Amino acid sequence: MAAPDRSLADLVAVLDRLTAAEFTHDVVGEVLGSKPLRDSSWQPRVAFRADKYARHSIRRTELYDLILLCWQPGQVSPVHNHQGNSGWVRVLRGRMEETHFQAPEWVVAGCPMPNAASDFDIDEEGVGHGIALRRGQHFVHPAGPAVASVDRQRAIHQLGNPRHHAGDEPAVTLHLYSRPHDACLTFDTDRSTCRKVELRFDTLAPN
Repeated sequence: MAAPDRSLADLVAVLDRLTAAEFTHDVVGEVLGSKPLRDSSWQPRVAFRADKYARHSIRRTELYDLILLCWQPGQVSPVHNHQGNSGWVRVLRGRMEETHFQAPEWVVAGCPMPNAASDFDIDEEGVGHGIALRRGQHFVHPAGPAVASVDRQRAIHQLGNPRHHAGDEPAVTLHLYSRPHDACLTFDTDRSTCRKVELRFDTLAPN
């Protein structure tokens, strides 16, 4: 028998009951992907942008951020980290592609440790130089209950809905981060640089 579906509000209620100790890779992955998510509960929050992917806050607490992201064909995130936090992604509509990147050993949980690298420096504009990333595994994530994740070992990645054909469809993803974060590092793999970027929502949680 198929698992009964639940609404986005039901998911939030389950997440709100978790303690900090329960926000582990396996527990949260099971919560986010264990049941079908009722389309009618998240579709009203879907809104796209023409210039970039859109970020809509669903719920923010001291322990987590739950965010709905909307991607037009051709919209891809920069290569980025999560400032040492963990993250989980479930594709609700369309398909997504993800690439992980490998960093030098002095980059811990996606964060450069300047004192540990003689060839890394930060200029007057706050741009870090001398951080060469290597492209790692590439994944294609279809819509469904499967949950992709990043953690301290797989801390730098790129996610998006790259355009392949004229008929490519928009995508919608549900992201859960523990803990909340308002900034990340983005990486320019061609120039071997990184910079801090402030994160913004297109719409805030209604509650």
